[in-house]
Amino acid sequence: MKRLHTYLLSLLVLIAAGSVRAKEVPLNKAKQAAENQYHMQAGYKGNIAETFEIKAKGQNVMYAFNFSEGGFVIISADDAFYPVIGYSLSGFYSEENQPEGFRGMMADYRDQILYLKDLSIEATEEIAQIWTDLLSGQTLKRGGKAVGPLLPSQWNQDDPYNYYCPADPAGPGGHVYVGCVATSMSQIMYYWRWPLQGEGSYTYYMPQYGYISANFGETQYNWNGMVYTSPVALNLPIALIGFHTGVSVHMDYSPTGSGAQSANVPDAAINYFRYNSQIQYLQRIGYTSSVWENMVKEQMDNGYPVYYSGLEAGSNAGHAFVVDGYDDQTPRNFHFNFGWDGYMDGYYTLANAGGFSTQQTMVRNFFPGTGYPYYSSAFTEIKDLVGTIEDGSGPVADYLNNTDAKWLFNPQTEFDSVTNITISFYRFDLGTGDTLYIYDGEDENSLLIGKYTGNNLPAAFTSSRNKVMIHFVSDGSVTSQGWLLNFKANLPVYCTGQKIFTQYDTTFDDGSGRFYYNNNTSCTFKIVPPYASSVTVYFDYFDTEPENDWLKIYDLSTQQLLATYTGSYPASSPPAPVTSPSGQVYMIWKTNSGINADGWQLHYETLNIGIESQGLLAECHVWPNPASELLHLSFVVEKQQYINVQLFNATGSVVFSKDLKSFSGKYEEQIQVDKLAKGIYILKITGEKGIYNKKVVIQ
Repeated sequence: MKRLHTYLLSLLVLIAAGSVRAKEVPLNKAKQAAENQYHMQAGYKGNIAETFEIKAKGQNVMYAFNFSEGGFVIISADDAFYPVIGYSLSGFYSEENQPEGFRGMMADYRDQILYLKDLSIEATEEIAQIWTDLLSGQTLKRGGKAVGPLLPSQWNQDDPYNYYCPADPAGPGGHVYVGCVATSMSQIMYYWRWPLQGEGSYTYYMPQYGYISANFGETQYNWNGMVYTSPVALNLPIALIGFHTGVSVHMDYSPTGSGAQSANVPDAAINYFRYNSQIQYLQRIGYTSSVWENMVKEQMDNGYPVYYSGLEAGSNAGHAFVVDGYDDQTPRNFHFNFGWDGYMDGYYTLANAGGFSTQQTMVRNFFPGTGYPYYSSAFTEIKDLVGTIEDGSGPVADYLNNTDAKWLFNPQTEFDSVTNITISFYRFDLGTGDTLYIYDGEDENSLLIGKYTGNNLPAAFTSSRNKVMIHFVSDGSVTSQGWLLNFKANLPVYCTGQKIFTQYDTTFDDGSGRFYYNNNTSCTFKIVPPYASSVTVYFDYFDTEPENDWLKIYDLSTQQLLATYTGSYPASSPPAPVTSPSGQVYMIWKTNSGINADGWQLHYETLNIGIESQGLLAECHVWPNPASELLHLSFVVEKQQYINVQLFNATGSVVFSKDLKSFSGKYEEQIQVDKLAKGIYILKITGEKGIYNKKVVIQ
């Protein structure tokens, strides 16, 4: 009854406004609309590479077109609805693995278009004119301003973002999902870089995970250590804020998708994260399209990202994301950040055609409370390997007059070796007379990399040293919005390609030496000493992230897996030795994006070297072994032949050699070894009938 009442009201409005008979949009017409939309936004003609027909109840409701230049356009399949549903000049549309927020919005568009079709609602003259203009290639731009996207971040809710969430082997990376509600809240908080410290605590119980708790009041959030886009390696500060926001809204954690009520967001933001008391949860039902869109637009104009969610019809499942900008097109499209590493982010319509009651909600006035902005002054040392810093005024307010603040990037630690530091700017706008100085070193006596003023975005640069000093100075006159930059400490490459060892014994490690190994690496090692009949590997120490970072050891000749080692072993009890019977070893060392550690070091010995060729020696004796002064050698050759006797050190250098021409019978030799370096040597006897090798130890 309510639906019919809504429809009758809408129908009266349509009659009053004038209408045009609606009809389904054929594919060729939709392609033309998509090409014109792309051209209008990109400034150049795009080429359609892929087409999708999106159906419901056996009929087309939308079309999606991917462009070979990058980006996509989604077009309505009914001309009673606005033609452009969404677009982006980057990324691509896919029907698989869609973000919840995107899936929810697409369901909302689908239901609206089906509603128009089911009731044969005709296009208004306004919508008909927009279709006409778009198909004719006329601009739909208003000539006004556009805002955003405001958020610098493109985060996700799977591994490694979910590191602090409850463990579950069925979830990504062995943990449950962060949840779209928490990811949306976290990205907005990162935009504001607030709070510096939370307030209070919250604990609840889930049968499958036990007690879940967060102490916000005891936590300082490291906004400087967070990054804009998908971290390849684990970023603990991002993982922490994602977990805490989830706990704050009583997240229902699951390995297939975590969910929470959007209505809980305002109280959580106020009570636990010190956001202002004006923050408000609103449902779209009861608002006209123009009023609702203007409320969202007003937030963008103030520089406030909007937490946004949709409910699929007949479901209580919310799909949360962030609206953080709009374009100047008619009708206006808003920029959606879906919280899936930028996947499907783009501009979408919030239009509501034909009186359909959408299930959309928003949280507006999501901005910090008392104490913000905190501004910057004095001296700050940055120890993070990656992250972002700003002048301290935030994204909306101007920095203060007479600011004098310094930041020292000093990421070198006993665990991480740093080669240099790369810095790039996200925004930069300084008032006249204000300057940002950057030095290639720890203080202002170091080489000046750049002196930056005005509002031109400085070019990215990489220092020559492992420390960088930034000094920001403003005078007492004009201020502006300031700056935000990204930094990354560059580490040496420890593990790459393949290393081959031919020595008879040596020691080597994962490549990182006394520092922690790097994340996301993969390399191999071969141990192939000549004439070895077996090689035994002994570990000096072994410390890696359990399960995720591992070393596999194979017999190179047979390709048999001999051992897999992962985790941390006590120094007094390293992994058991491994012997390759073929005398050849192949090793694979692989790390993931999570925790790193000391790594490993091993040494190997080439045991039982050599074989007696039946046609070479009848017998052979070498004593004493180990030897310290004289090494005695005795062997018997039954068949007359040329014989060469050599003694090699561990590097392959010959330290003794003797030729025996046309020799047969018994041979005896004493080799002086007291002046040779201590270590392992190889005795090699070569004849026409074969080769004999023997390991000799000099001590």
